[in-house]
Amino acid sequence: MHLQSRNRSMRLEFAGKPCRFESDLVLGWTCSRFDSQGNFIRVQALVEGQEAAIGALKQGQKLNTVFKTVAAKLNSKKEGLSSHLPKNIGFAIGIEYRDAAFVLNAKNERLLEPGMVFNVAVGLQNLKDSKKGDYALMVADTVVVPKEGESPVVYTQSCKKAFKSISYKLQDEEQEDEEEDEDDLLIREAELQTGSRRSRHAKSASEIAGTTEEIEKRKKHQEELARRMLEEGKARLGDAKSTDPSKKAGKEKTLDEYIAYESPEAYPASLKPRQIYVDMQNESILLPINGVPVPFHISAVKNVGKIEEGDNSYIRINFHFPASGNINNRNKADAPKFPDPEKDFIKEMTFRSANSDNINESVRRIRELRRRFVSQLQEESKPEVQVQQENLILDRSATRKPYLNDVAIRPSVQSGKGNKGILEAHTNGFRFRTAKGVHIDVIYANVKHAFFQEAKSEVIVLLHFNLIHPIMIRNKKTNDVQFYVEVMESAVKLNETRRKAYDQDELVEEQRERERRNRMNNIFLKFTKDVEEKYNLEFDAPYRNLGFHGAPKNANVFLMPTVSCIVSLVDWPPFILSLQNVELAYLERVSFSLKNFDLVFVFKDFVEETAKGVSWSRISSIPTQELDPLRKFLDEQEIKYYEGSTNLVWDNVLSNIRENYADFVESGGWNFLEDKEDEEGVEQEDELEEGDEEFELEEESAEDEESEEESDDYEESDDSGDAFEDELGGDSAEGEAELSSDEEGMSWDELEKKAAREDADRGGSDDDRRRSREKRGKYSAGSKRRR
Repeated sequence: MHLQSRNRSMRLEFAGKPCRFESDLVLGWTCSRFDSQGNFIRVQALVEGQEAAIGALKQGQKLNTVFKTVAAKLNSKKEGLSSHLPKNIGFAIGIEYRDAAFVLNAKNERLLEPGMVFNVAVGLQNLKDSKKGDYALMVADTVVVPKEGESPVVYTQSCKKAFKSISYKLQDEEQEDEEEDEDDLLIREAELQTGSRRSRHAKSASEIAGTTEEIEKRKKHQEELARRMLEEGKARLGDAKSTDPSKKAGKEKTLDEYIAYESPEAYPASLKPRQIYVDMQNESILLPINGVPVPFHISAVKNVGKIEEGDNSYIRINFHFPASGNINNRNKADAPKFPDPEKDFIKEMTFRSANSDNINESVRRIRELRRRFVSQLQEESKPEVQVQQENLILDRSATRKPYLNDVAIRPSVQSGKGNKGILEAHTNGFRFRTAKGVHIDVIYANVKHAFFQEAKSEVIVLLHFNLIHPIMIRNKKTNDVQFYVEVMESAVKLNETRRKAYDQDELVEEQRERERRNRMNNIFLKFTKDVEEKYNLEFDAPYRNLGFHGAPKNANVFLMPTVSCIVSLVDWPPFILSLQNVELAYLERVSFSLKNFDLVFVFKDFVEETAKGVSWSRISSIPTQELDPLRKFLDEQEIKYYEGSTNLVWDNVLSNIRENYADFVESGGWNFLEDKEDEEGVEQEDELEEGDEEFELEEESAEDEESEEESDDYEESDDSGDAFEDELGGDSAEGEAELSSDEEGMSWDELEKKAAREDADRGGSDDDRRRSREKRGKYSAGSKRRR
């Protein structure tokens, strides 16, 4: 049995973790044959034997002593198990893969010295299985021989060796197929009975929500954000711009003044080996170099990009260096000051990964962190008096400038085909010009957000610019300018002639649309890349997999997050919400009984007196399955969020806060939203309990209703008898005496005449009045139905 041997007839599953330690090869192997219940004893004995071998690696010990220790340990677990040991159980490892002079076998009498590195590979070969035949087991680790009195150091400690971690119970294919068919049948029956089927989107949303550990971590992070937000509120109350003195406006820092971490002990606890880690709180990224995480402050990063080649994805991180500071930089924050330009600087670093999702996530978080940092520097260095927008400087160099041909603009400058033209990138801005000579200039320095959105499920591919200061288009001010191209017809003509048979024309048309969509996407992508490289203007791309439906205005649209915004760009007017300006988020109408909820963002300038509805924004009618993904997204964006079951009148809430801002801060700030949420939960529980009691009382009353009515009937009959006796005067003798008195009543003829006189006075008999009431009721009922 050898590490280099190929898998032939034996079914092996192995987990190998090769890495490098101080430029020396390090190996760790855990090999076992699965689907055998008898493996447990052998694997347990093998692991204990390897641990005995590691413990025997001591200074001054002979190499054959290690082999004998393992054999004795195996025999103690099961008699004769040592006979399955291979000829050697490891070897020295270093610059070369295998040092033949230092092999752990039964004959080698060389001595161990401190600092030697061994690959301790203990295996069992020629093991028998009545069903599957011969098989083998092996476990290996890379160990350093310690000094006298110390314990050996295992550099592959992360490799799991416990039987429950490496064993799997496999079933026969026929049995698996039968069980899968049964499971599918049960699932379909359950879905038909419940009348609901879970969508893929809902499933992915639950996976995005994370584990219980992540939820607890998010909860602690939200508490930290609440504390930080309260401190910022106190600083705002004291007319301070920031609680951190180093972030106050002052002279520009040099690159060496930004410190990522004071010491390695300050590294994040969730840091994973050989992975890029983005620390949003400390504004740093940790890059694995030779397996060691090396921190870089985000101020040193110029930009980041992603490249796809075959099955692998590459991430390229470009750093600032003295030669990169040129006149095309539009911000001082993009070209930091260097303490000593004569020193050596890292220009770029490239990492490869077979998992494109990890690369995409790293690119997104690095761009997001850099955008926050640059925006913060711009905010600190912003002058109190705004300067007038500069004029466009045309690029008249011999090199070909980036351009897009036959693009349309929104808002439109002319109607019809006159709204199309050429978009060119010049020295300090864009110029859009039509065939009739109309031109619109967009200066780089006036661009707050630049977006590029491909046409995937949409009919247009677009570039969108959200501006700091509005510009005039057709005598109207606008803060948003968009350039787009239609990649397919938004309407299909059904009266086309010369259609081919078997709908082949539709297939050709779909293929043509796909080709045009891909071609226009690549043209726009190349334009953005050229502008980024030449003029240092970065474009954000919306993340479609994080998108959700909602109604920020009147219509329901598909919203997608970018590095720093939540946007909806295809429908006009666009919706752009800058997350940098958000103070907090409030999730309204959060209830399991509702299909939708609302999301409110309160902006940081809520303290200032602004127009109605400007200090906050609401996105309505968000599906409930997006609740957990949005919680995670807001937490990643460092945004504190609260939840409630009702909608708040935010204009009144913010007005009350402005009037008593000092009391608002001293009483805990926005924590009243959390208290309100708890009170609502208690009220709902009380209402449910009261409702249950009422329901029980109604049931009891319904059950006893018939018996009570029967008893009431008997009681009424008794009461009527008593009343009759009272009417007669009690005893029958007294009643007879009263009836036999001299007073005589009216005769029947007299009674009839009296009744007729009374009817005449009232305007008709009882029958006439009854007929008139029925007639009036008929028309009145008809009028209600008409209403």
